[in-house]
Amino acid sequence: MIGMADQVILLADASKFGVQAFTRVADLNQIHSIITDNRISSDTLSQLKERSISIRTV
Repeated sequence: MIGMADQVILLADASKFGVQAFTRVADLNQIHSIITDNRISSDTLSQLKERSISIRTV
C-alpha cells in the first residue's frame, strides 16, 4: 500500500522516535508527513526536516 500511495503520513507519539522497534513498517524515505505530540525533541525535529519530511505537532 505504501508503494502505491501518493502520500504517506505517520502518526506516532514522541516516545517512538530514537528507539529500536521490533518491526519496521516503512523507511523514513517513504514518509511524507509525520503527526506527533509536542514532546518530540528539537534534535529529532531537525533531523526529520533535513529529510524534507513535513512535521505537525499537536
